[in-house]
Amino acid sequence: MTVPDRLSELLARVEAASGKLDDEALGRLLCATAGVQFGGTSTGTGDDGSDDFSVWSRDDQWSFNGYRHRMPDVSLDAALALVERVLPGWGYDITYRAAWGNHTAAVIANDRHAKPFVSAGKSAALALLAALLRALTQQTDGADQ
Repeated sequence: MTVPDRLSELLARVEAASGKLDDEALGRLLCATAGVQFGGTSTGTGDDGSDDFSVWSRDDQWSFNGYRHRMPDVSLDAALALVERVLPGWGYDITYRAAWGNHTAAVIANDRHAKPFVSAGKSAALALLAALLRALTQQTDGADQ
């Protein structure tokens, strides 16, 4: 499976999510944004009762650890930080559509002629992650989205 295919598959999972992503989808998302192949995830409860989450690359050369409730699929702050890390200099826009019961987000290149990458989700964080995946898919694929 090619990188654009993996990103498109992940995008479909994020857009379909009704709440936080399952651990594998979150791990794949974090690995994709880091440019590494997914290896696995683990969860547990820390000594202090925290909800620990870890993800690592297939070659064990990259890993990420943190609290599950502070991951970018549930925390808008974490989602924004991820966009800023992966697409530095890009902007974003987030709206809520009460009639539709979802959020819409866009990531926007630092180029007034570029079209934004827009997506929807059940939360602002999920919508922003989906928009990020749309932008990454276009960058790796080179095709218009």
